This record gives sequence, structure tokens and C-alpha cells, in this order.
Amino acid sequence: MSVRACRVRSSEASTKTVTERTRTLTQLRTSISAGDSSTQLRSELRAMTKEEREEILHEAGLPVEIPPDHALALKADPGQRCRKFQGTCVHPNLQNAFRWLKGLKISVGSEVKQRALAKDIVGDNMVAELGAFTFRREGGGEDIREAPFVYVPNLIRRATDLVEEHSR
Repeated sequence: MSVRACRVRSSEASTKTVTERTRTLTQLRTSISAGDSSTQLRSELRAMTKEEREEILHEAGLPVEIPPDHALALKADPGQRCRKFQGTCVHPNLQNAFRWLKGLKISVGSEVKQRALAKDIVGDNMVAELGAFTFRREGGGEDIREAPFVYVPNLIRRATDLVEEHSR
């Protein structure tokens, strides 16, 4: 495949010319990679510096998305202390992090999809209720307040279901 030398930079060329060049590069990449152009492209991206990759994504306006299951896993990290936020337990800094990511054009999977995924995972295997608990005050003494708690109504059935599900 022959490639002709260009006289005009892509940043100065017309949209049609840039599209033709993109098509030529795609054909060339497919040819030199023996049909495995995606592996070749990944290698080209890895060869770039982090700053170059970030600049390309930013200038191209390509959205980067964190899938709902990854966002849900981030929220469910058991090592995180959390506060109540619109019915879900969210680390105080997590909402700020999600807003910050959105400012960088990195979207986080929709809250609706995350809730549907959580419901699919948990199903009727867990029950959340409010109960009266005793809490110690900082200055001494105790308070009785309502607080949420979660339990598994039938732990043996849930364990059996998980074993069956993972043995398929």
C-alpha cells in the first residue's frame, strides 16, 4: 500500500481530508497488523506518554465512562465510613469525587443503573430496617437513636444459592 506525502497538516486540512487520512491509516494499520488492528492501536496508545493520551481524549471530546458496576463497587467498599445520601450509603468525599470526575468529562454509570444492579445482586436476600441502638456520647453518657441495620434472613439459603451460582 503506497502512502503519499501530505502538504497540509491535519490540523489545517478540511474535515473531508482528515476523514480520508483516517481511513488510510485504518487500512494501513489493518494491513501491517495482519488484520489485528485493535492490538496494534492499543500498542500505539501505550507508546504515547500519559499527557499525550489525555490531551487526545480531551481535544477529541471523547467521554470516558466508569461503568455502573464499577461505580457500585466503589460505593460498596466496606473499608469506607459512610453517610446517608438519598437512600444510599455514600462516602462523604465520594460525591465530591464523582462531581470532580464529571468536570473532567469522565462520567460515572447512572445512579438508576447502579440501583438496579444492586437490587439484582441483593434481591430478597438482605433486609434493611431501622432499629433502636445505644450510642456513646463524646462527653460521656449514652443516647438511644434509630439507625439502619441490614441482615440476611436465611443465611444458609443464601450461601447455598451462591455456591450453586458460582459452580455453573
